[in-house]
Amino acid sequence: MKRLFALGFLLGVVQITSAQGQLPAKVLAELKASTVFVRSDINDKYEGTGSGFLIKVDGDTGLIVTNEHVVRIPKDFPFRVTSHKVKVVFDSGRKTEVTYDAEILAKDAARDLAILRVKNAKNLPKPLDISAKVEAVETMPVYILGFPFGKALAAKDNPAITISKGSVSSIRETEFGDEQLVQIDGDINPGNSGGPIVTDKGELVGVTVAKISSTNIGFAIAPNQLEKMLNGRIVGSSITHTQATEKEVELTISVELIDPLNKIKEVKAYYKKFDNKALPKFDPKKMTFEQLTDAEVLILKVEGTTAKGTLKIPNKDNEKIQVELFQFYCKTGDNKDLYVSANKYAVRFDPSALAKVGPEPKKNPPIVPKIEMAPGVPEGFVAEKARQVDCGPEGKYEMDGNVKPKKIEAIENKGAVKFIEQIELKGAISPFAMSPDNRFAYFINRTTKKLHRIDMPKRKLDAQELELPTGCENLCLSEDGKTIFVTITFGHNAYKQNDSGQIVVIETEKMTKSSTINIPLDPFEIVEVGKKLFITGGSNQWAKILIVEYQKKDSFETFGGIYQLAHARRTGASNQIITGSNGISPGNHTCFLFPDKDNEKYRQYGAPYHGTIDLGGRFEVFPEEKMVVSSTGSVLSWGETKATNLKYQLSIDKHYNAVADSKNKKLYTTGMSLSVYSLPDVKPEARYTLPAPVIHAAIDPQSQTLVVAKPEVDRDAFVGAYNPEQRDARNRAHITLQFIDLKKITGK
Repeated sequence: MKRLFALGFLLGVVQITSAQGQLPAKVLAELKASTVFVRSDINDKYEGTGSGFLIKVDGDTGLIVTNEHVVRIPKDFPFRVTSHKVKVVFDSGRKTEVTYDAEILAKDAARDLAILRVKNAKNLPKPLDISAKVEAVETMPVYILGFPFGKALAAKDNPAITISKGSVSSIRETEFGDEQLVQIDGDINPGNSGGPIVTDKGELVGVTVAKISSTNIGFAIAPNQLEKMLNGRIVGSSITHTQATEKEVELTISVELIDPLNKIKEVKAYYKKFDNKALPKFDPKKMTFEQLTDAEVLILKVEGTTAKGTLKIPNKDNEKIQVELFQFYCKTGDNKDLYVSANKYAVRFDPSALAKVGPEPKKNPPIVPKIEMAPGVPEGFVAEKARQVDCGPEGKYEMDGNVKPKKIEAIENKGAVKFIEQIELKGAISPFAMSPDNRFAYFINRTTKKLHRIDMPKRKLDAQELELPTGCENLCLSEDGKTIFVTITFGHNAYKQNDSGQIVVIETEKMTKSSTINIPLDPFEIVEVGKKLFITGGSNQWAKILIVEYQKKDSFETFGGIYQLAHARRTGASNQIITGSNGISPGNHTCFLFPDKDNEKYRQYGAPYHGTIDLGGRFEVFPEEKMVVSSTGSVLSWGETKATNLKYQLSIDKHYNAVADSKNKKLYTTGMSLSVYSLPDVKPEARYTLPAPVIHAAIDPQSQTLVVAKPEVDRDAFVGAYNPEQRDARNRAHITLQFIDLKKITGK
């Protein structure tokens, strides 16, 4: 028996009967024949289902459109993937049904579209004509085709098609006026994803994608987005050092394309030395970035879905590291020029740089934002806009090329750790936040939407808990420990500035909610310094930091710029926070300084090791020890001035969490194992084997208790956990809190 799991977020059942009319018999027959039941089978045991429709036939080969999320392997899939098979069923649920194996020809996660290809398919039906241009207008009657609830409605193995009536209720455009989504008032349910929504003439109005829970509001991807996907675009790129001397570097460039119909014939790389001039701006009229000026051009060879080439960069200024600007271009299938954003790259004139990707840029988003509906902004949500404040630039692009990573000292393995207590929890949890007296470790159960706290001396969950809204994600305590702040996200979106979120304010003594603040930002991490909240953005690849004076109503400011989903920590100083980039290469840590006077600017500076020292990701600041410890294993100094802050000291093993016991002069790191270092010199003392990897940790120095959170996955599934893409895989739906008596380890 295969288990069914939900792909997508289409929830709820709503009956709509307002649309009148009937599909002509011929049109109805053609639509039914071209609409397919899609089955996505993982490991021959777990199956997700959706809908799709035929758009092109060439002999016995057919191309089918569906949603990307229908054929996606979920990030949080709890087992190692050994096989993934996609099948499409024509005439599903009828005696004439026929099933074909399908290959995924192209996926566009940002648009939530995928193209499947079937081969050796006999007597394929007439495809749906997607060339017809339909101007969707509000109140237009439409028909929704697909397979709602998948096999749950099947008489035997596969369900018969369901056709429902609906109407267009709204047209959603991007900020540039480009039609993106068609809002549907109609009967859309799980399983409809990827199916067509058409007029009474059988013309495509959109591709079903989502529904807001417990409402009659559904969404379809506009046909122009499908057309743009089929015309091709650049989705990503990488640059690799293949030869390097002190005088010249040879780079291999690879550009990744989404091009299911092989329409892209021309791809170029524009490059020049970084000169602090303004980067190319986005042109909303042409829906592309401007061309990088005064740049040299390299024509890349297109081979399928990649375009490759090599070039040589001379060391004109006798530098060890030279920063170059690269911009990639392609001519799309509709003969339009598409330039993506320009990015900086560190070119190293050093033979040791061979085979290093330096650095691999972020994925180039399409011009349209990623479609992400759930959980959705609450109806009636209002947050005041934030006032933009100036932030002093980081100044000259800093690079200390003389600093190289130090060798990691070996650590003696002293056997396995034994746990003294264990608590089983259902759900995925946030990192811990310790009270100033170290008695309580607070955390959010993101699945059950509750705030909990662990009584560290008693080694058990405290009886008090608090219900939280959907989207609760991260938390922090005020400096005095009397208040907890919880971030509420309505859905992170990499390709769109989401200006909506909430902060729930909670009194720790009684574990009661005192207020909710509507904020003009999608929040990720949060820190409190000097009665102000500093919040990093969860949406838009280049996000702002929001400042909230939570004791004043609607007092918001934004400043600076930072990559989305950045981690943030307060320090021992009253005028700074430190952030760590998340999911980009190379990563970095940045210090933001707050002005002492109203007329001063916020200022920022980063660690001067862009690409030479492994930085970024989760980290902790230990003011008493004057150090910053990154999960990458790099240890930096901490200080209140630029001269003493974020300077590389040494390297230790990679880990997931670091906690310091200042009283007993110990540093503990956890992940695949538990490692112990002496303080303040960070000398390795011992390593202990953990029965399974752990993802969060907190320490009570008084009782010498360490609590860790173990996700219920095997050790092999945790390999590569330091890749941010595996974040969901670490946060399993079943967590075990395990307590370790450190006295039995350290002897103190």
